[in-house]
Amino acid sequence: MQFKFAIQEPIDQKASLLLVSAPEHVLLKAKALVEKRGGYCAAFTQFDSRSPKTMSVGQFLKRLLKNASFAKTWDLLSDMFVSWTLKGKWKLVWGGRVTQGLDMLKQMDPQRIVIAIAIKGGRHCEWEQQQFAPSGELRNLYPNVPLLIFEDFEHLVQAMTDSKVELVKAACSENCRM
Repeated sequence: MQFKFAIQEPIDQKASLLLVSAPEHVLLKAKALVEKRGGYCAAFTQFDSRSPKTMSVGQFLKRLLKNASFAKTWDLLSDMFVSWTLKGKWKLVWGGRVTQGLDMLKQMDPQRIVIAIAIKGGRHCEWEQQQFAPSGELRNLYPNVPLLIFEDFEHLVQAMTDSKVELVKAACSENCRM
């Protein structure tokens, strides 16, 4: 698959950008930068209000007192069990946010290329980026969506601030996977 962009035209006229992965310490800055360029962010931190949390004993007791029926109590026990046993439930939330973002961007303008953007980070970032690898689940669902992996936030800033940059070519040197 080849992408050709004229260097004289800004990337945001040719592509839709979706930030899919970044280390927590730069996520908010990266999100602001991508959104400034007309892009969107599907990545989130562990402190995000939509991030899955473990149900506390207090929450459990509060809900237990409100539920009078056996069925509701059973559902509550199931919710608590899931909240305490599914350690990787953030992966399900992340996958849902990314697929929804990609689907929406493709529907908004089918002619535009959708580019997933990531910044290298720890093991969670590595797992997220692996989903776009040739054997990854998202690569199978979205084979025409390239993943641009930046070495660090400064590399992203450099690529995003030059409005004339050929983003795919500049970012896809040795630090990018497509």
